[in-house]
Order: sequence, then C-alpha cells, then structure tokens
Amino acid sequence: MKDIFAGFGILGAIVIAFIALIALGLGLFVLNQEVLRFKAPIIGETERIETVNSGEFRIRAYNQFFDICESVQNAEGRIDIADDVLQNADPSDRFYSTYVLNLAGAKQSRVNAVNDYNSNSRKDWTEAIFKDSDLPWGISIDYEPHGRKTICATS
Repeated sequence: MKDIFAGFGILGAIVIAFIALIALGLGLFVLNQEVLRFKAPIIGETERIETVNSGEFRIRAYNQFFDICESVQNAEGRIDIADDVLQNADPSDRFYSTYVLNLAGAKQSRVNAVNDYNSNSRKDWTEAIFKDSDLPWGISIDYEPHGRKTICATS
C-alpha cells in the first residue's frame, strides 16, 4: 500500500511542477507583452528615423516631387490641347460632349496631381525634407487654359 501512495506523491509533484511551469510561462508571456507595449513608441520612432534617413527613401522622396510636378505640367498641356479642340468644335458636332469630357478629365488630372504635390510638401518630417530647393513650395490649384504654366525647376 505504501508503494501506491508513493507513486501518487511523485505523480502529484510532477502535475504541480507542470502547472507551475505553465503559470510561469504565462506570466513571462504577459510580462513580455507589457514590455513590448511600453517599448512600442520608442521602437516606432526609431524605425521612422531609420526609414526617413535611408538612402532609398531619400532618393524616392526627392524624385517623387519632380515626378508629380511633371504630372502637373503634363495635365496643363492636356488642358490646353483639349481647350483648343473644344474652342474649334461645333456644338452640334456629335463628338462635342466627348471634347467637353476630355477637358474636364484633364482638369481633374491636374487637380489630383496638385493635391498630391501640395500634400507631400506639407510632410515636414518625411518627404518634404528631401524636396529640391528649385521646386515650388506649393502649386496653385487654379489654372486657366493657356494660362501661366507651372515651373518645376528654376535653374
């Protein structure tokens, strides 16, 4: 009889040790989550700084302003051409409504590009840091066909 109780004592000790290990693992997991939650803002800020200061990001941000400014210039050219076609078209022409839509689409394309450019120009801690000094700070949303063109570089 004594040997049977000895087996339960060892088995009981093993069960208690197993439960203690599970509790310890769970406690360490919870503690780790709290430490990660505390460190998250610090890690996030460090990753942001490393990303912004990486060569790949700098080059992409620098080129992005030229690309968007060029998109504005391209849209202005499309607006001018679409306006010329519309001015020379007869309102009874069956394609007249298409000419009107082409002009409206070109104007919307310019508005989208201007909004992208100006939005990125206001990102003082990321993209705007790397904008070329020859580029305009911002681009006016207003544009009339054959009006003053956007200049993307002064030199």
